Amino acid sequence: MGESTNSFRALVRDALMLDSLDGPAEVSRARERGSVGRLVASGSVSLTGLALLVPHLIHLADGGPILGVVLATVGSLVSLGLLFVGVVLARSGFSTTNVVRISVWNLLGVVVLGSVMVANLLYQGQLGTELREPMFTIANLLALGAAAHVIIGFYDARRVRAEQLAKERQKIAVLNRVIRHNLRNSATVLQGHGDILAESVTDESLVRSAEVISQHAATIGSLAENAKRVIQVYERGPSDVRPRNVTAAVEEVADETANSFPEASVTVTVDDDVTGECRADADSGLSLALSELVENAVEHNDSETPSVDISLDADDEWVTLGVHDDGPGIPVHEKTLITGENELTQLQHGNGLGLWVVKAVADVSGGVLGFEEPEHGGSTVMLRLRRSHSTAQ
Repeated sequence: MGESTNSFRALVRDALMLDSLDGPAEVSRARERGSVGRLVASGSVSLTGLALLVPHLIHLADGGPILGVVLATVGSLVSLGLLFVGVVLARSGFSTTNVVRISVWNLLGVVVLGSVMVANLLYQGQLGTELREPMFTIANLLALGAAAHVIIGFYDARRVRAEQLAKERQKIAVLNRVIRHNLRNSATVLQGHGDILAESVTDESLVRSAEVISQHAATIGSLAENAKRVIQVYERGPSDVRPRNVTAAVEEVADETANSFPEASVTVTVDDDVTGECRADADSGLSLALSELVENAVEHNDSETPSVDISLDADDEWVTLGVHDDGPGIPVHEKTLITGENELTQLQHGNGLGLWVVKAVADVSGGVLGFEEPEHGGSTVMLRLRRSHSTAQ
């Protein structure tokens, strides 16, 4: 039932071009931005629909020719749509200013078209002719005109909002680059001085402190670099997704990890059904994502000889990459944040961004990132990608 409700809401949201129907945070902010003006504006749209619905229902009750019934039915549905849109607007993610903008477009449609219709009725009266059922005719045309103007209002509001978001994104992008740049530089300086201290001092406690400084500086530098990678993947978007040689990526990552961590045992298991070159639709960061998974599995394993296996399975639709290790496993809160079961908050957040790099590649590639807990311990991370049978690069 819950999935059906969410699907319906998503359909309505896309049809009406709304960013959010009832997201708690958006609704709270929207109401704070002027609840009275918001209710008046959205209410005017609903009242328009309600006022135009009455003549259509009366005409349907009276019956008449089939064409009239069809017109009344269409007008009733459009009027009900306006009534519903007004309710949705009050709970949407649009700012109060944009809700007012949409309601003004609705009012403009009613006034302009209504004035034209009244003028035509007066003209017909001067000619000595009468329009039969003028209220129904006017209501029918006004309903369609108001609906058309509401749609124009939605596009206008979205255009304004898109311009605002573009400016905000530009500011955030600049700020993000500055912060990452400064973080990397500061981390490099801290790590360098930490290494110098560790080599210069003789007191064991100071040596340990210097080593801790170096380790945390390296972590900060890694966070800044992975943040850059995550943003780059999302900025590239689907335009960078194309058939990638998954088999070659697996072999490359396995060889690089074995060279970087000679103490680790890195193996590759390929399903018997996978023969030759296996391709999947993926972002260019596929190898990087796979490398993050394998290196994390090695680095977070306290064993003297960490064991990691990279598996490759495929069927007609999907290519599944698995990274299996015998380490302590991935913390539950890390997995729930990545899968979206829990939201990022000041108290709920991850310890690193390695998995977020993988998540970004999965999202942009139209794939799925999942986790399993083997009975024998350790952890298994699965990256599923759409299989491609194309040979294009």
